[in-house]
Amino acid sequence: MNADGFYELRATSIDGEPPLTIYRNEETGFVQPCAWSPDGSQILTLLFRRDNTSQIALIPSDGKGRPRILRSLPWIYPKKMDFSPDGRWIVYDRFRYEGRPDRAVYLLAVDGSQESPLLNENSVSHLFPVWTPDGQRVVYVAEADASLLAISVQQGTPVGDPQLIAQNLGRLLPMAITRSGELYYGLRSGKTDVAIKGNIATNFPGLNSAPAWSPDGQTLAYLSRRGTENYGQESRVIVLNRPQRKEENELASSLALMEAVGWESNDTLLVSGADSKGREGTFRLSITTGTITWLKPERSKNFGDRTKAWTIGQQSNSIWKLKLPEPKLNIPAGLDAFLPTPPGNPLTPEKIALGKQLFFDKRLSRDHTISCATCHQPDYAFAEARPVAIGINGQKGDRRTPRIANRAYGYSFFWDGRAKSLEEQVVQPIENLKEMGLTLNEAAARIGIANEMIKQALASYVRTILSGDSAYDRYLLGENGALQPNERAGLKLFQGKAGCAACHVGPNLTDEKLHDTGIGPTSIKAKTPSLRDVAKAPPYMHDGSIATIAEVIHHYDRGSSRNPEVRKLNLTAEERQSLEAFLKTLNGTIKDGFR
Repeated sequence: MNADGFYELRATSIDGEPPLTIYRNEETGFVQPCAWSPDGSQILTLLFRRDNTSQIALIPSDGKGRPRILRSLPWIYPKKMDFSPDGRWIVYDRFRYEGRPDRAVYLLAVDGSQESPLLNENSVSHLFPVWTPDGQRVVYVAEADASLLAISVQQGTPVGDPQLIAQNLGRLLPMAITRSGELYYGLRSGKTDVAIKGNIATNFPGLNSAPAWSPDGQTLAYLSRRGTENYGQESRVIVLNRPQRKEENELASSLALMEAVGWESNDTLLVSGADSKGREGTFRLSITTGTITWLKPERSKNFGDRTKAWTIGQQSNSIWKLKLPEPKLNIPAGLDAFLPTPPGNPLTPEKIALGKQLFFDKRLSRDHTISCATCHQPDYAFAEARPVAIGINGQKGDRRTPRIANRAYGYSFFWDGRAKSLEEQVVQPIENLKEMGLTLNEAAARIGIANEMIKQALASYVRTILSGDSAYDRYLLGENGALQPNERAGLKLFQGKAGCAACHVGPNLTDEKLHDTGIGPTSIKAKTPSLRDVAKAPPYMHDGSIATIAEVIHHYDRGSSRNPEVRKLNLTAEERQSLEAFLKTLNGTIKDGFR
């Protein structure tokens, strides 16, 4: 808080330089920085306005420019927010429904295009989400039993079932996960209870605090914790205990926050806290009707007479660490379980996480406008819709952006096959003057990572981009109903009359060799592309000159007058349709990174 009585956002160096004020607005009563964007240009920040609106905002880290508000929420703000390592997603928790204390975790696209719940379990409270450094999983807490779980996330969509990491951890707050896979978390421990002159029985020992006697001395009211009551996540109820009758009852309350309880009369309580509308202060609560009335903005924490009833025990805070289970590479059905990896560059979670970050990092281009993902778009089967790639300064490339799934199984790269390893391939677009336009030395100096590590990390990540489990794969694995009759007819044509399997062979549907396909006025030999996910990413051929699969089939059906090896097929209209139907069954599930 500054001298003017409100919070502002500041940044300072670890070298002790004077702090830089990045954001200052007196209408924002509270400011909480949560995470840096991967490229360091923005700070994910919670803004709590004086009108009791919470806002998820991106604030430029240099203090220039306006904040970008991604999401406005009712008063009770997220307890944890985190940036995905690729900078495309924010994960956070909030109340699932107004007036209820249970929370849910949500995924929010940084570009504002979508928001969706991480899980569809409406009866369980989840909170405190954190991304793993590889961007493949979100770790979160299930409040009911203080469990720590992780779920895989792909392109903003949860994949598979949550994995239990640990349970019954207590009142924990996940803080951050290191690149080596260690989760650091805060842990609140200890017990508190209420004490009186005499004996008191309670069904929830060790969870109680803030006692106060009723004016007639018959009923003791106090707060009792439910769930884990993690840091800032208030899950309390009011308990009415009548020691002489040996009765104990819970009093329902819709208040979002309760800090202390006292009495106005024998049937009316005074509660210090806040409601779901963001009003803070003291509230009147009727024991008989449950009606709540806001009285004043002041919050009292000392309602009861401490000589007659008091809180005993104490709580403490500590920091712990937990080694997360090693993620595993999940090979989709239809692909070899053996994933070729060079001895000098074994796959590790750290390199894969770094490689994914670099894949989306526009600093690797001279003018900061192009990343690997600019052309190899994950939501377009790691290709793009343009016929040829566009590099820095709007320069057009000479070739179509190829799909790169399953390149771990390849042994020649680029359309002309000039690179013989992924380590060799991944740096060439960076150094190409038409594409990204930086020397590897310049790129390394700009991002502070050694040349060799750039190669190894990018190659490691690309090796994990895998596509399989298509209808075709399931058919080959014995699921006869995976292909419809016309699709099976198309498969027979693919293997026979149409001659596709002469070049498109093996699990990856490519012979990795160069061929003249009859495209263009002069002979150009291009490497056979994999046909996996072919229907997801038009246009086609090495120059992007054919717009649809149907047109590609027509090209081969009529043959090439320039190249006699591309002979006429004489397919019927029905055969062409069947062949196209089969090719669409090659669309699979694309995964990247460890799962």
